[in-house]
Amino acid sequence: MSKALSPRYQGLSTYEKEFLAIIVAVDQWRPYLQHA
Repeated sequence: MSKALSPRYQGLSTYEKEFLAIIVAVDQWRPYLQHA
């Protein structure tokens, strides 16, 4: 799912944006990961 970055995150490097995407994905999948 695509999501636009807020101005706060637009200045991040590609590496930092990828890391942020991982954090968001893990946060969204947390209930499934904890109860697996």
